Amino acid sequence: MGSNSIQIMESKFPVKTVPSLNFRKNFLLSGAFLPFRILQFSGFFPLSLKNSSNTVSVSQLAWHLCPSTIWIIFLIVASVFPTAISTLLGNNDVNNAAKVEFSNKGHNTIVLTSQVWGFCCLFCPLFSRVDLLIKRAEFVSFWNNYVQLVEKFQNLDINFENASQKHIRNSRIVIFLHLIIHLAPSCLQIGLFVGYVLFMGGSHNRINFVDSIPNWVYSFNIIFAGFSLHGLIYFVSSYNFGIHKLLKCLENERIKVHDVIGVYISLDKSVTKFTALFSTFLNVNVIYVFVYLLYAFYFVYVAIKMDTFILGGVTIVQTGITVWYFYLLSNSASGLVKGSQMFCKMMKYSRFKEEIRRGQFVKFTERFEQKTVSLPALDPICIENSAISLDLRLLLSMLATITTYLVVIVQFQSVDTS
Repeated sequence: MGSNSIQIMESKFPVKTVPSLNFRKNFLLSGAFLPFRILQFSGFFPLSLKNSSNTVSVSQLAWHLCPSTIWIIFLIVASVFPTAISTLLGNNDVNNAAKVEFSNKGHNTIVLTSQVWGFCCLFCPLFSRVDLLIKRAEFVSFWNNYVQLVEKFQNLDINFENASQKHIRNSRIVIFLHLIIHLAPSCLQIGLFVGYVLFMGGSHNRINFVDSIPNWVYSFNIIFAGFSLHGLIYFVSSYNFGIHKLLKCLENERIKVHDVIGVYISLDKSVTKFTALFSTFLNVNVIYVFVYLLYAFYFVYVAIKMDTFILGGVTIVQTGITVWYFYLLSNSASGLVKGSQMFCKMMKYSRFKEEIRRGQFVKFTERFEQKTVSLPALDPICIENSAISLDLRLLLSMLATITTYLVVIVQFQSVDTS
C-alpha cells in the first residue's frame, strides 16, 4: 500500500491518543533491549540504548561519542587490515601443503569454492555495517514511529500487555537458545579449523600464524554475523504478533471496527518504513546466508571424503542452526502475510457477515461509530523489495537452489584431478 493512500486512510480512520509509555509498562518495547544489545556486541547496531522498566529508548549521539558506532568502525577496519597483512607477509607454504593434502581430490574446486565463501564472509558483514552506519538517523525516526504503533495497540486492546508479555517471554527463550547453540559449535569449529591451518606441516611458526590471520577474521565474522538477524526477527515477529491481535480484536464486539482498521493502516505504514530502511541490509544477509549454506554443505561433503568426521559433524550442526535461525525470520514474515490476507478478506466480506449478539442478528457494519463510513480497500501486508519477497518460499527456494548448485560443484570436482 502506498504512503499517500496510507495517510489518507489514517485521516479517515483516526486512532485515539494515549498517555506516554513512561507511565505504563510495555513489554513489547522493553523486550527489544536484549536483541538490540546482542546486535551492539556483534557490531550491527550503531546507536545508544537506554533501558528502563517501561520501555527502551534509542538515541543518536555523534559517532565519536557513541561506543556502538566506534565498535562497528573498528570491526570494519579489523576485517580488512589483517587480511592485507597476511597477503603481504605470508607465503605459499600453507597453500602448498594444502595442495599435497588435497591432491587428486579436486583441489581447484575446493580453492574456488573457498574463495567465493571467503569473499562473502568478509564483505557481506562489511556492507551491512556500512549500510547501518549510513542509516543511523533513519532508524531513530523509524523507532519513534514503531513506539507510536505500539501505543495504538495498547490503546486498542486492554489485554494487549498480557499477550505481549507472553510473546516477549517466548522470544527471549529463543534468543538465549540461539545464543548458546550458536556459540558452542562455532567456537569448536574455529578451534579445529584454525588449529589445522596453524599447525599444518607439523610445525608452529610465524608464517603459519600470518597465513592463518584471514581464517581468524572469517571465523569471528561468522560468529558475529550469526547474530545479525536478531533485529529483523524482533520487528517481523512483533508485526506478526500484532496482525494476529487485530484478528482477535475483530472478533471482539466491544471494539469498534474503525479503530481496528486505523491500527491496521498504522501497522502497514510501519512495515513499509521497515522494508525501506532494511532493504539493503536484508538483501545482503540473504546473499550471505545462501553462500554460507552452499559452502557448508559442500564442506561437509569434502570433510566426509577426507575422513574428518568431527569437523564435518560440527559443520552439520552449525548449518542446521543457520537454517533454523533464518526460518524464524521467514516464518514470521509468512505469518504476517497470511494474517493480513485474512484481515483483508474479513473486511471485504464483512457486509455479508452477521454476528449474534444478545440473541439477535446484528450486521457487522453496525459496530462502526459512523455507519456511513465505507470500508477501505485494504491490501495484504508483506515484506518485499525489488529483489526478494521475505517468506517461507524464499527459504525453500534457497535450499532448492543450493541443492542444484551442490550437485553441479560435486560433478565438477569428480572430473577435477588437480
